Amino acid sequence: RAEVALTVADSWQGRGLGRRLLATLADHARPLGVRRFTYEALADNGPVLHLMTAAGGRHIVQDGLATGELPIEPMS
Repeated sequence: RAEVALTVADSWQGRGLGRRLLATLADHARPLGVRRFTYEALADNGPVLHLMTAAGGRHIVQDGLATGELPIEPMS
């Protein structure tokens, strides 16, 4: 497992950059044996939670914080 964190400047959001960054991080993590990313985000951060959910992540929300895991599929 590895904790993943992404930051995309407001002016660059909505252009697929977060998805590409996440994929690049996963590509670098796989050869190191990482099979899951963990992540935390504020519960009201809809864009990042949507990104993680769309990529296969699942999270729980407690006290305003979303905590989750995202499986990294092996390369085929």
